[in-house]
Amino acid sequence: MNKLGVASIAVALFNILLFLLLRGPGANIGLVVGMFGALSVLGLVFAVLSQKWPSVVSGAVLNGGGLVVALVLFLTEGAIS
Repeated sequence: MNKLGVASIAVALFNILLFLLLRGPGANIGLVVGMFGALSVLGLVFAVLSQKWPSVVSGAVLNGGGLVVALVLFLTEGAIS
């Protein structure tokens, strides 16, 4: 696993950490969705650029999950407001 693969997985872990820290009824959902989306796309770019199959697969699965969470939060933001 090269540096970009490690960076992709680190971005995914940081995304999970942010999810645990920035939750609750007083959370700014727009900010959370923006950060999840940006970090997930960055992690996917790192995974693809790593060009190692274990890094690509693990990075795509982890960061793709973060992107799905961002999409669900984005959709619920419209339903809440």
